[in-house]
Amino acid sequence: MQNFVASTRQEQPYCKMIHSFQIQKDRDGLILLSEQLQIISKKWHLPKKEILQLNLILDELISNIIAHGGGCTTCPIEITMTKTTHEFNVQLSDGGPAFDPTQHKLTDTTLPIDKRECGGLGILFIRKFSDCCSYKRIDGKNIFNFTKKYQESTDCQTSVKK
Repeated sequence: MQNFVASTRQEQPYCKMIHSFQIQKDRDGLILLSEQLQIISKKWHLPKKEILQLNLILDELISNIIAHGGGCTTCPIEITMTKTTHEFNVQLSDGGPAFDPTQHKLTDTTLPIDKRECGGLGILFIRKFSDCCSYKRIDGKNIFNFTKKYQESTDCQTSVKK
């Protein structure tokens, strides 16, 4: 069975770049995620800060799917990243049990550590480092979208190498 599928395309004239890939729900999936982020970082000339934040958000989401997703362990996690001049949109979908991160109660970070409930910091990071996020359940799949705005240092035409 193929463990990984990826594709990248650029749509003109709006400089919309799309990168899609699938990973399996296992620890190797996190390694492949890191590799894919390195690929788009180079192709799209992304600032290091943005890649680190994207990696943190996706790592948290995928780690939670692996740890708590149950269901089909051979069903892939599908990720589509879209980049425009000043914004990323990422869609992540999986066939696990319904879970809406946008409705999850945030961890109260003002409490002392020994008074806090375990978990929840990942969702706090997701919300902190994204500008907008949404969740839908369609045809037995969790579909989570988030948008992240950024400042690009080069214009659209020079950010794509041919």
